[in-house]
Amino acid sequence: MSLMNIARHAGVSIATVSRVINKSPRVRPATAQRVWRSIEQLRLSIPVSRTAFYAAAGAEDSFLSGQNGIVSLALLGGLDFQKMRGVYLEVIAGVVSELQKLGLKMLVTEVPTGAELGPIVRNLDADGAIILGQTSERTGSDVEEFARLLPGVWVMGTQLGPATVDHVIPHNQAIGDLAFRYLRGRGCTRFAYVFQEVWSPRPNAVGLMRAEAFAFSARLAGFNAEFFLPDGMSADGLAFEGPTVRTAGNGLGLIDRLVSSLTPGTGLFLTTDSEMARLYPQLLARGLQPGRDVTVIGCDNDATALMPLCPRPATIDINLSEIGRQAVRRLMRRIRHPEEPPLVIELPPRLIDPDRPTQGERAG
Repeated sequence: MSLMNIARHAGVSIATVSRVINKSPRVRPATAQRVWRSIEQLRLSIPVSRTAFYAAAGAEDSFLSGQNGIVSLALLGGLDFQKMRGVYLEVIAGVVSELQKLGLKMLVTEVPTGAELGPIVRNLDADGAIILGQTSERTGSDVEEFARLLPGVWVMGTQLGPATVDHVIPHNQAIGDLAFRYLRGRGCTRFAYVFQEVWSPRPNAVGLMRAEAFAFSARLAGFNAEFFLPDGMSADGLAFEGPTVRTAGNGLGLIDRLVSSLTPGTGLFLTTDSEMARLYPQLLARGLQPGRDVTVIGCDNDATALMPLCPRPATIDINLSEIGRQAVRRLMRRIRHPEEPPLVIELPPRLIDPDRPTQGERAG
Protein backbone atom coordinates (compact mmCIF):
# COMPACT_ATOMS: atom_id res chain seq x y z
CA MET A 1 0.00 0.00 0.00
CA SER A 2 1.45 3.36 -1.00
CA LEU A 3 1.22 6.94 0.19
CA MET A 4 -1.04 7.54 -2.79
CA ASN A 5 -3.52 4.89 -1.60
CA ILE A 6 -3.60 6.38 1.88
CA ALA A 7 -4.06 9.90 0.49
CA ARG A 8 -6.96 8.77 -1.69
CA HIS A 9 -8.65 6.99 1.20
CA ALA A 10 -8.24 9.92 3.61
CA GLY A 11 -9.08 12.57 1.05
CA VAL A 12 -5.83 14.50 1.57
CA SER A 13 -2.67 15.16 -0.42
CA ILE A 14 0.33 12.83 -0.45
CA ALA A 15 2.39 15.59 1.16
CA THR A 16 -0.07 15.65 4.08
CA VAL A 17 0.21 11.88 4.54
CA SER A 18 4.00 12.21 4.52
CA ARG A 19 3.80 14.93 7.19
CA VAL A 20 1.53 12.81 9.38
CA ILE A 21 3.83 9.80 9.09
CA ASN A 22 6.82 11.94 10.05
CA LYS A 23 4.92 13.52 12.97
CA SER A 24 5.06 17.04 11.58
CA PRO A 25 3.42 19.64 13.86
CA ARG A 26 2.10 21.44 10.76
CA VAL A 27 -0.85 19.04 10.36
CA ARG A 28 -4.14 19.79 12.11
CA PRO A 29 -5.06 17.12 14.69
CA ALA A 30 -8.36 16.31 12.96
CA THR A 31 -6.55 15.75 9.64
CA ALA A 32 -3.91 13.57 11.31
CA GLN A 33 -6.61 11.46 12.93
CA ARG A 34 -8.30 10.96 9.57
CA VAL A 35 -5.01 9.79 8.04
CA TRP A 36 -4.33 7.37 10.89
CA ARG A 37 -7.88 6.06 10.59
CA SER A 38 -7.31 5.38 6.88
CA ILE A 39 -4.08 3.59 7.65
CA GLU A 40 -5.85 1.38 10.15
CA GLN A 41 -8.74 0.69 7.81
CA LEU A 42 -6.38 -0.21 5.01
CA ARG A 43 -4.74 -2.65 7.42
CA LEU A 44 -1.24 -1.42 6.92
CA SER A 45 1.22 -3.32 9.07
CA ILE A 46 4.63 -2.41 10.43
CA PRO A 47 7.21 -4.30 8.37
CA VAL A 48 10.16 -6.02 9.98
CA SER A 49 12.49 -4.35 7.49
CA ARG A 50 11.91 -0.95 5.97
CA THR A 51 11.13 -0.62 2.28
CA ALA A 52 13.90 0.56 -0.03
CA PHE A 53 12.14 3.83 -0.59
CA TYR A 54 11.69 4.86 3.01
CA ALA A 55 15.02 3.42 4.03
CA ALA A 56 16.56 5.67 1.39
CA ALA A 57 14.58 8.59 2.77
CA GLY A 58 16.11 7.87 6.16
CA ALA A 59 12.83 7.49 8.04
CA GLU A 60 13.58 5.94 11.42
CA ASP A 61 10.01 4.84 12.10
CA SER A 62 8.71 3.98 8.66
CA PHE A 63 5.87 1.50 8.90
CA LEU A 64 4.45 1.38 5.41
CA SER A 65 4.39 -2.09 3.90
CA GLY A 66 5.39 -0.82 0.88
CA GLN A 67 5.40 -1.48 -2.12
CA ASN A 68 5.66 1.23 -4.66
CA GLY A 69 9.18 2.57 -4.47
CA ILE A 70 8.33 4.65 -7.54
CA VAL A 71 9.52 8.17 -8.27
CA SER A 72 7.78 10.16 -11.00
CA LEU A 73 9.87 12.12 -13.48
CA ALA A 74 7.33 14.84 -14.18
CA LEU A 75 7.85 16.84 -17.39
CA LEU A 76 6.04 20.19 -17.20
CA GLY A 77 5.66 23.16 -19.53
CA GLY A 78 5.37 21.18 -22.75
CA LEU A 79 8.56 19.15 -22.41
CA ASP A 80 8.47 16.08 -24.66
CA PHE A 81 10.58 13.09 -23.60
CA GLN A 82 11.04 11.98 -27.22
CA LYS A 83 12.35 15.40 -28.32
CA MET A 84 14.31 16.33 -25.23
CA ARG A 85 17.57 18.27 -25.39
CA GLY A 86 20.80 16.47 -24.55
CA VAL A 87 21.36 18.54 -21.41
CA TYR A 88 18.06 17.33 -19.95
CA LEU A 89 18.85 13.73 -20.87
CA GLU A 90 22.12 13.95 -18.94
CA VAL A 91 20.22 15.21 -15.89
CA ILE A 92 17.80 12.29 -16.26
CA ALA A 93 20.75 9.88 -16.50
CA GLY A 94 21.90 11.16 -13.10
CA VAL A 95 18.39 10.68 -11.69
CA VAL A 96 18.22 7.11 -13.01
CA SER A 97 21.69 6.29 -11.68
CA GLU A 98 20.81 7.43 -8.16
CA LEU A 99 17.41 5.72 -8.19
CA GLN A 100 19.02 2.45 -9.24
CA LYS A 101 21.43 2.64 -6.30
CA LEU A 102 18.43 2.95 -3.99
CA GLY A 103 16.46 0.17 -5.64
CA LEU A 104 13.74 2.55 -6.84
CA LYS A 105 11.83 2.76 -10.11
CA MET A 106 11.12 5.79 -12.30
CA LEU A 107 7.84 6.62 -14.01
CA VAL A 108 7.94 9.29 -16.76
CA THR A 109 4.90 11.59 -16.67
CA GLU A 110 4.40 14.20 -19.40
CA VAL A 111 2.11 16.98 -18.15
CA PRO A 112 0.57 19.06 -20.98
CA THR A 113 0.68 22.83 -20.63
CA GLY A 114 -2.45 24.05 -18.88
CA ALA A 115 -3.49 20.60 -17.68
CA GLU A 116 -5.25 20.28 -14.31
CA LEU A 117 -2.61 18.79 -12.04
CA GLY A 118 -4.80 17.27 -9.32
CA PRO A 119 -6.17 14.30 -11.29
CA ILE A 120 -2.76 13.65 -12.88
CA VAL A 121 -0.95 13.53 -9.54
CA ARG A 122 -3.64 11.44 -7.87
CA ASN A 123 -3.32 8.79 -10.57
CA LEU A 124 0.47 8.55 -10.47
CA ASP A 125 0.90 5.94 -7.70
CA ALA A 126 4.32 7.49 -7.08
CA ASP A 127 5.90 8.32 -3.73
CA GLY A 128 7.63 11.50 -4.89
CA ALA A 129 8.60 13.41 -8.01
CA ILE A 130 11.60 14.89 -9.76
CA ILE A 131 10.19 17.80 -11.77
CA LEU A 132 11.63 19.10 -15.04
CA GLY A 133 10.10 22.23 -16.49
CA GLN A 134 11.10 25.12 -18.72
CA THR A 135 11.19 28.44 -16.89
CA SER A 136 8.04 30.53 -17.12
CA GLU A 137 5.53 32.03 -14.73
CA ARG A 138 3.07 29.26 -15.66
CA THR A 139 5.65 26.52 -15.11
CA GLY A 140 6.65 28.03 -11.78
CA SER A 141 3.09 27.92 -10.50
CA ASP A 142 2.62 24.38 -11.84
CA VAL A 143 5.81 23.21 -10.08
CA GLU A 144 4.60 24.75 -6.81
CA GLU A 145 1.20 23.08 -7.16
CA PHE A 146 2.75 19.74 -8.12
CA ALA A 147 5.06 19.79 -5.08
CA ARG A 148 2.11 20.68 -2.85
CA LEU A 149 0.29 17.54 -3.97
CA LEU A 150 3.30 15.22 -3.94
CA PRO A 151 6.79 15.54 -2.37
CA GLY A 152 8.87 16.94 -5.21
CA VAL A 153 12.16 18.53 -6.25
CA TRP A 154 12.52 20.81 -9.29
CA VAL A 155 15.63 20.50 -11.45
CA MET A 156 17.02 23.01 -13.98
CA GLY A 157 15.16 26.20 -14.90
CA THR A 158 15.01 29.08 -12.43
CA GLN A 159 12.45 30.33 -9.95
CA LEU A 160 11.23 33.81 -10.84
CA GLY A 161 11.03 34.95 -7.24
CA PRO A 162 11.59 33.52 -3.75
CA ALA A 163 12.06 29.77 -3.55
CA THR A 164 8.77 27.94 -3.03
CA VAL A 165 9.97 24.36 -3.72
CA ASP A 166 13.23 22.46 -3.44
CA HIS A 167 15.30 23.26 -6.51
CA VAL A 168 18.60 21.83 -7.83
CA ILE A 169 20.28 23.92 -10.55
CA PRO A 170 23.62 24.99 -11.98
CA HIS A 171 25.10 28.10 -10.36
CA ASN A 172 24.18 30.41 -13.25
CA GLN A 173 25.87 33.51 -11.85
CA ALA A 174 29.12 31.58 -11.42
CA ILE A 175 28.82 30.40 -15.04
CA GLY A 176 28.79 33.98 -16.33
CA ASP A 177 31.71 34.93 -14.13
CA LEU A 178 33.74 31.89 -15.23
CA ALA A 179 33.11 32.73 -18.90
CA PHE A 180 34.40 36.28 -18.39
CA ARG A 181 37.49 35.12 -16.49
CA TYR A 182 38.34 32.63 -19.25
CA LEU A 183 38.11 35.26 -21.99
CA ARG A 184 40.05 37.80 -19.95
CA GLY A 185 42.71 35.18 -19.30
CA ARG A 186 43.03 34.71 -23.06
CA GLY A 187 43.85 38.41 -23.43
CA CYS A 188 40.44 39.66 -24.56
CA THR A 189 39.66 43.34 -24.04
CA ARG A 190 36.20 43.43 -25.62
CA PHE A 191 33.45 41.19 -24.31
CA ALA A 192 30.14 40.31 -25.92
CA TYR A 193 27.23 37.98 -25.31
CA VAL A 194 25.69 36.83 -28.59
CA PHE A 195 22.22 35.28 -28.73
CA GLN A 196 21.52 32.67 -31.40
CA GLU A 197 17.99 31.43 -32.04
CA VAL A 198 17.97 27.68 -31.48
CA TRP A 199 15.29 26.77 -28.92
CA SER A 200 13.30 30.00 -28.84
CA PRO A 201 13.17 33.36 -30.65
CA ARG A 202 14.41 35.19 -27.54
CA PRO A 203 16.83 34.41 -24.72
CA ASN A 204 15.22 32.56 -21.84
CA ALA A 205 15.51 33.52 -18.18
CA VAL A 206 18.45 31.18 -17.53
CA GLY A 207 20.40 32.47 -20.55
CA LEU A 208 19.90 36.09 -19.53
CA MET A 209 20.91 35.30 -15.96
CA ARG A 210 24.21 33.87 -17.18
CA ALA A 211 24.72 36.76 -19.59
CA GLU A 212 24.04 39.37 -16.92
CA ALA A 213 26.54 37.72 -14.57
CA PHE A 214 29.06 37.79 -17.43
CA ALA A 215 28.46 41.52 -17.96
CA PHE A 216 28.61 42.23 -14.23
CA SER A 217 32.00 40.53 -13.90
CA ALA A 218 33.25 42.54 -16.88
CA ARG A 219 32.02 45.74 -15.24
CA LEU A 220 33.82 44.93 -12.00
CA ALA A 221 37.03 44.49 -14.01
CA GLY A 222 36.55 47.85 -15.75
CA PHE A 223 35.03 46.70 -19.04
CA ASN A 224 31.64 47.35 -20.62
CA ALA A 225 30.13 44.20 -22.10
CA GLU A 226 27.93 44.22 -25.20
CA PHE A 227 24.77 42.18 -25.77
CA PHE A 228 23.74 41.23 -29.31
CA LEU A 229 20.00 40.58 -29.04
CA PRO A 230 16.92 40.32 -31.29
CA ASP A 231 14.97 43.43 -32.23
CA GLY A 232 12.65 44.70 -29.56
CA MET A 233 14.91 43.82 -26.63
CA SER A 234 16.67 46.53 -24.66
CA ALA A 235 18.65 47.12 -21.51
CA ASP A 236 15.36 47.96 -19.78
CA GLY A 237 14.62 44.24 -19.43
CA LEU A 238 17.94 43.43 -17.79
CA ALA A 239 18.59 43.17 -14.08
CA PHE A 240 21.13 46.00 -13.98
CA GLU A 241 22.35 48.86 -16.15
CA GLY A 242 25.65 48.36 -17.87
CA PRO A 243 25.86 46.28 -21.03
CA THR A 244 25.55 48.01 -24.38
CA VAL A 245 22.67 46.37 -26.24
CA ARG A 246 22.89 46.01 -30.00
CA THR A 247 19.93 44.55 -31.85
CA ALA A 248 19.05 43.18 -35.27
CA GLY A 249 16.05 41.49 -36.82
CA ASN A 250 17.29 37.90 -36.65
CA GLY A 251 20.28 35.70 -35.86
CA LEU A 252 22.02 36.35 -39.18
CA GLY A 253 21.57 40.08 -38.76
CA LEU A 254 23.13 39.87 -35.32
CA ILE A 255 26.19 38.13 -36.73
CA ASP A 256 26.51 40.71 -39.53
CA ARG A 257 26.33 43.49 -37.00
CA LEU A 258 28.90 41.75 -34.80
CA VAL A 259 31.31 41.09 -37.69
CA SER A 260 31.06 44.63 -39.00
CA SER A 261 32.26 45.98 -35.67
CA LEU A 262 34.72 43.22 -34.81
CA THR A 263 38.04 44.35 -33.36
CA PRO A 264 41.13 42.41 -32.22
CA GLY A 265 40.82 41.06 -28.71
CA THR A 266 37.09 40.32 -28.90
CA GLY A 267 35.74 37.50 -26.74
CA LEU A 268 32.26 36.01 -27.26
CA PHE A 269 30.12 34.18 -24.72
CA LEU A 270 27.18 31.99 -25.76
CA THR A 271 25.10 30.59 -22.93
CA THR A 272 24.58 27.16 -24.51
CA ASP A 273 26.75 24.97 -26.75
CA SER A 274 23.78 24.52 -29.08
CA GLU A 275 23.97 28.24 -29.84
CA MET A 276 27.73 27.89 -30.29
CA ALA A 277 27.14 25.19 -32.90
CA ARG A 278 24.90 27.62 -34.78
CA LEU A 279 27.39 30.47 -34.53
CA TYR A 280 30.47 28.62 -35.84
CA PRO A 281 29.44 28.15 -39.50
CA GLN A 282 28.18 31.73 -39.66
CA LEU A 283 31.56 33.05 -38.55
CA LEU A 284 33.39 30.78 -40.99
CA ALA A 285 31.11 31.87 -43.84
CA ARG A 286 32.22 35.45 -43.16
CA GLY A 287 35.92 34.56 -43.20
CA LEU A 288 36.41 34.47 -39.43
CA GLN A 289 38.17 31.58 -37.73
CA PRO A 290 37.11 30.97 -34.11
CA GLY A 291 40.18 30.72 -31.94
CA ARG A 292 42.21 32.86 -34.33
CA ASP A 293 40.14 35.92 -35.19
CA VAL A 294 37.81 35.79 -32.22
CA THR A 295 37.84 33.90 -28.91
CA VAL A 296 34.68 32.07 -27.96
CA ILE A 297 33.28 30.09 -25.04
CA GLY A 298 30.01 28.21 -24.70
CA CYS A 299 28.23 26.41 -21.88
CA ASP A 300 26.73 23.00 -20.99
CA ASN A 301 29.62 20.79 -22.22
CA ASP A 302 27.14 19.34 -24.72
CA ALA A 303 29.12 16.65 -26.59
CA THR A 304 26.57 16.40 -29.42
CA ALA A 305 26.67 20.13 -30.15
CA LEU A 306 30.46 20.41 -29.82
CA MET A 307 31.43 17.33 -31.82
CA PRO A 308 31.49 18.92 -35.33
CA LEU A 309 33.21 22.16 -34.25
CA CYS A 310 36.83 22.64 -35.24
CA PRO A 311 38.78 23.96 -33.51
CA ARG A 312 36.81 22.80 -30.50
CA PRO A 313 35.87 25.80 -28.35
CA ALA A 314 36.12 26.11 -24.60
CA THR A 315 32.92 25.35 -22.74
CA ILE A 316 31.63 25.22 -19.19
CA ASP A 317 30.60 21.95 -17.61
CA ILE A 318 27.57 22.44 -15.33
CA ASN A 319 27.52 19.02 -13.62
CA LEU A 320 24.30 17.84 -15.23
CA SER A 321 24.38 14.23 -14.05
CA GLU A 322 25.29 15.37 -10.53
CA ILE A 323 22.29 17.70 -10.60
CA GLY A 324 20.11 14.63 -11.21
CA ARG A 325 21.75 12.68 -8.40
CA GLN A 326 21.49 15.57 -5.95
CA ALA A 327 17.80 15.99 -6.82
CA VAL A 328 17.08 12.38 -5.81
CA ARG A 329 19.00 12.81 -2.55
CA ARG A 330 17.09 15.98 -1.79
CA LEU A 331 13.79 14.21 -2.53
CA MET A 332 14.66 11.52 0.00
CA ARG A 333 15.29 14.25 2.55
CA ARG A 334 12.06 16.04 1.64
CA ILE A 335 10.02 12.89 2.27
CA ARG A 336 11.62 12.44 5.66
CA HIS A 337 11.29 16.11 6.61
CA PRO A 338 8.24 17.59 4.85
CA GLU A 339 8.19 20.53 7.28
CA GLU A 340 11.58 21.89 6.21
CA PRO A 341 11.64 25.16 4.24
CA PRO A 342 12.42 24.94 0.50
CA LEU A 343 16.11 24.66 -0.35
CA VAL A 344 17.88 25.81 -3.52
CA ILE A 345 21.02 23.82 -4.29
CA GLU A 346 23.37 25.45 -6.84
CA LEU A 347 26.19 23.29 -8.21
CA PRO A 348 29.47 25.01 -9.19
CA PRO A 349 30.50 24.99 -12.87
CA ARG A 350 33.85 23.86 -14.26
CA LEU A 351 35.84 25.22 -17.19
CA ILE A 352 36.61 22.78 -20.02
CA ASP A 353 39.51 24.24 -22.02
CA PRO A 354 40.60 22.16 -25.04
CA ASP A 355 44.02 23.79 -24.87
CA ARG A 356 44.47 22.44 -21.34
CA PRO A 357 42.58 19.13 -21.42
CA THR A 358 43.93 17.86 -18.11
CA GLN A 359 42.80 20.93 -16.19
CA GLY A 360 39.34 22.03 -15.22
CA GLU A 361 39.02 25.36 -13.45
CA ARG A 362 36.13 25.62 -11.05
CA ALA A 363 34.24 28.78 -10.40
CA GLY A 364 35.69 30.69 -7.48
